[in-house]
Amino acid sequence: MTHYICTGGCGEYSEIPGTCNNQSCIKYHQPLTVCHCGDGHHEQAYEHPNTTIEAEDAEVI
Repeated sequence: MTHYICTGGCGEYSEIPGTCNNQSCIKYHQPLTVCHCGDGHHEQAYEHPNTTIEAEDAEVI
């Protein structure tokens, strides 16, 4: 299932795209990273924390 996480360490999680809303996070107001994991560990999202689009050839910004 596709979901979106903050890779700033705050644990922000969403089922829709958006930005981090945790004011104490280093990535506050930064785009959430798309994640497709099914195990809740978000390994791929942490390996590529700037991936903000959903595509097979996802652009890393």
